[in-house]
Amino acid sequence: MKRFLVITAFISLLQMESKTQSLEISCDRPQMIYNDHVGNEWAYGFQCNEKMYDWDKPFSIPLSMASSLSFILQEQDEYTDQASQLIPIDPAKMEFNKSYTKTLELIIKENRGRYAGNTAKWAVTVHMKKVPART
Repeated sequence: MKRFLVITAFISLLQMESKTQSLEISCDRPQMIYNDHVGNEWAYGFQCNEKMYDWDKPFSIPLSMASSLSFILQEQDEYTDQASQLIPIDPAKMEFNKSYTKTLELIIKENRGRYAGNTAKWAVTVHMKKVPART
């Protein structure tokens, strides 16, 4: 019985710990690698569980939402072209308060007009840190 209580308390502690930790996310300015007549006006940011976050403002998400974090890139014109990429994060492999980076490459394809099929390539470096959640 005593052993059961210890195991139950340990499991509760682990569950509570995962609820009180989050990921701090930020990124460097996305860099265009090439642009073969795709467009000139661009927007980019993060998306997590259908919520958008600005690329230039650090934000936090709960650990439980890490698997749904993606970076979105859009070419802004009458017919918007878009590319997105999930950010591969495994919080279980991250050390507490240690910074990690991932560099993503996104290719966006022009969808209409005389340049349909042409592509542009972008790179963005994402910074992540597992931290205590703010209350």
